[in-house]
Amino acid sequence: MKRLLLTGIAALFLATGTAHAQSVDLPNEMLGEWCWDKIVNTQKEDDDDQTYYFREEKAQTCDDVFVLTKTTANFTRPVSSMPPLNCEIDNIEFVDRTTYRIRAHCVQHWKFTNAPDEIERSYEYFEIRIVEGDLIMTDVSEG
Repeated sequence: MKRLLLTGIAALFLATGTAHAQSVDLPNEMLGEWCWDKIVNTQKEDDDDQTYYFREEKAQTCDDVFVLTKTTANFTRPVSSMPPLNCEIDNIEFVDRTTYRIRAHCVQHWKFTNAPDEIERSYEYFEIRIVEGDLIMTDVSEG
């Protein structure tokens, strides 16, 4: 009887751990191209952890574009001097009904005129959510 109970508890732990480790897909409404919202981001300078984006089709031009797919998060910067940041999504967690936490490993390729090129690798941790049709990204600490 005791052995059966221990086996049942072990199976429960295994099932719980497996369910918790399963990957979550982002909803389709979050996928696609998003424009950096210069006006809102400038007005909210006091909150450096949050970045605001709107759908690209709503803009005539985009300063910075965030492209989100089920497996990548890429930040292109056609106007600024920063090179694109290309990220492969490692993990997506469901936080609540509108928020997802993402961990991604990223590569940024710096090209210099009079110096060797440099490749910078990093891990990025952020949460994304949609509020009234716009995407809000919040930088979070690791984990």
